[in-house]
Amino acid sequence: MLKHKDIIEKLTKEQKVALVTDTRDGYGSALEQYNIPTTSLCELWDENSRDGGEALFSSPKSLANSWDDGIIGGVAKCLATKGAEYGDNLFVLPSANAASSVYGEELSEDPHLSGAMVAGMARRLKEAGMPYCIKEPLCTMDDARFLDKEADISVIYDRYARPFKAVYGVGGALAILKNDQETEGSYKEANERLVKEFVPSDIEKIVKINDADTTASNLVKGYQLLGGSSLVLSTALDNYERIYRSMEEGGATAHELNMTLKDGASLSEELLDSALDRKIELAKKCNSPFTRETRTEAYAYESTKRSIVLLKNSNRALPLSRGEKIGVIGDIIFDHDGSGYKNFANKLNSALSAQGISIVGLEKGYALDQSVSREMIEPAVKLASSVNTTIAFVGLGQNRERELTKSPHLSLPGNQIAMLTQIKKVCKKLIVVICGESLPDMSFDVMADAILLAPPQGAFVAKSIADIISGVFSPCGKLAYAGYSGVDTIVREHQKRKNMNKQKIGPFVGYRYTDSNGEWT
Repeated sequence: MLKHKDIIEKLTKEQKVALVTDTRDGYGSALEQYNIPTTSLCELWDENSRDGGEALFSSPKSLANSWDDGIIGGVAKCLATKGAEYGDNLFVLPSANAASSVYGEELSEDPHLSGAMVAGMARRLKEAGMPYCIKEPLCTMDDARFLDKEADISVIYDRYARPFKAVYGVGGALAILKNDQETEGSYKEANERLVKEFVPSDIEKIVKINDADTTASNLVKGYQLLGGSSLVLSTALDNYERIYRSMEEGGATAHELNMTLKDGASLSEELLDSALDRKIELAKKCNSPFTRETRTEAYAYESTKRSIVLLKNSNRALPLSRGEKIGVIGDIIFDHDGSGYKNFANKLNSALSAQGISIVGLEKGYALDQSVSREMIEPAVKLASSVNTTIAFVGLGQNRERELTKSPHLSLPGNQIAMLTQIKKVCKKLIVVICGESLPDMSFDVMADAILLAPPQGAFVAKSIADIISGVFSPCGKLAYAGYSGVDTIVREHQKRKNMNKQKIGPFVGYRYTDSNGEWT
């Protein structure tokens, strides 16, 4: 029984197709004429810098270093509030999957932490009545590269089903977004078992969304399409009418018609009506009133501070004393496409000045998008030799970090290592700030007196770093991902042994394997 039969009966077939696939050109008047609500799906963190300006908040992967599900939940509510101002009304939470390696995009290598962080977002949005969508758990082939050759279902459960259940258990999700990444062999079978055996059975009660594959077969399976081409569905409708007429005339069989329905080659108008009915029902829920968050800047500032991690502090190198004069070096904090910061140097100078600490010089020291920058090292060394404390900002840069799953290399570029090596020879105290979501190879740590890991984006990163350097705020010492010296070599050796059938990882994935094998360096 259609819940919105009164509306659907008034629409033409062309209008129905346009509304189901969100290709409403020429049919927009139907939305107003019949008071049809709409759903606007958006990844929650896409709201962070949607206006083209500086991202206000740190990324969810950086925020996971806070280990605070309450603070990340507050950030999620802030972002949903911002999204609502742009007309978005169904917010997709990050995946709760645990990363299978240090190169992962997920929030953490630890299943409990990853699930808890996303559950914190879900809980806060549910409390506010904000419509949200969760992601289907799936072990991709990128993940499988760092697992055993043959899928271990207990590992799949631990790293995908368990964190997903933590999020789903919060309740309140309006939809689940289908993961369309291809899997093969035993991992394909494991993913099928994951859905059938471990994902909660009442998942069918919430809407399934497919925003990538606009075939009619997905409508037959009960998925909703958010975006896509109306041509595919129009063709399927025409095919159904043609085959049905042929069946009435004795030229086709009911079995042939059912087979074309099953594979999506044809689509009945009844199925189209059912899909549109579900879509209108979801849109009505997405357009319900909810409580918005007004403490946006307070959450941005507090969450950024809590996301910065103190990795090393030898001989109480930090905090710095009032009256100290420092040199600041690092191309990554200067405004360009490879960095998420805007006006960082001025913000840092202002925040440190308020604490009685003066920046007497700024140098780039290296070029972020290059691996060799010899001519830039000398000015940096000269600055470092003239002050008591040097703060060097280093990192892979966001462009390199985005490619980690395809090109797994966490070593700092050679020009940054060369710069640190030369600076260490002349400076009295070296503070290194790593700007990034991913912790790079830590082989350089012996050169630093203190090391901080800071988010690669966020309007309050500079002020938060200044608070920690000056002792106004005490940072955490926990990480969502493990850190290594020689990490790329360690991982390559693991891969080599696995490919030679000389190693079985089993449940000890990522840092667990390294820890159990005594390979920490």
